[in-house]
Amino acid sequence: MTATTTAVPGTNDAKPTTAARAAGPQVPTVTRWSGELLDPSLIVDTGPDGARLAYRQETPADRVNGVLVLRFTGKPGQGEPLWNASHPGRQTRTMGGLRCRVCGAPADRTADGVLWLLPHPTTPGGRRRTLDPCWPEGAVVEHPPICAPHALSSPRLCRALDSALLLRVADAPLYGFAGLRFDTGNGGPQAPLRGQFALDSAELRRVAATHLLRTLTGCTRMSEEHLRTELARRGEER
Repeated sequence: MTATTTAVPGTNDAKPTTAARAAGPQVPTVTRWSGELLDPSLIVDTGPDGARLAYRQETPADRVNGVLVLRFTGKPGQGEPLWNASHPGRQTRTMGGLRCRVCGAPADRTADGVLWLLPHPTTPGGRRRTLDPCWPEGAVVEHPPICAPHALSSPRLCRALDSALLLRVADAPLYGFAGLRFDTGNGGPQAPLRGQFALDSAELRRVAATHLLRTLTGCTRMSEEHLRTELARRGEER
């Protein structure tokens, strides 16, 4: 079975970093930096189709599938990396284009699917969740896929990935967005609530997205040894 990609306008321009072909330590492309600051210029735009969230000076890059993406100013490298925070713009581009979340290069793909490295889900307090035996089949995830070199190196460099699950995913259709849903009444955006919203949700007009989400189907678990064997067959042994 061949993995499929759902086209996402404006998300296939995530560029590999200069280290795209190297597996050395680096800050993942989806990671937000402390010098990248939240843009406060959210407004409620009232048009013929009703009210929706917008930015005062909006650009095509501010929306994915018509959904507003939470905007941060600045650029990577400013300040310190916020290891547990994703940059909404880069996460949506990377997930939309099925690119490696570490370097931005195309994620590894074979006839069996796209490569993913999933950390074990935890509670808000950091405790490991008890998972259904079929997990991650059918799971909705915010973590973009990964290239083979970084699938092998990341668990050694990131404690959170120490027991991460390596797998091939035959199909990963878009599910929707995670983000902040605002009350668009009373003249401006107020009282945000965090949640997940399917692509057909009418509430997306009031959402500032932080993550693009995909559903994992046709999952095949694999080991590091299996991946190395695959790479050796392809002449890419690491």
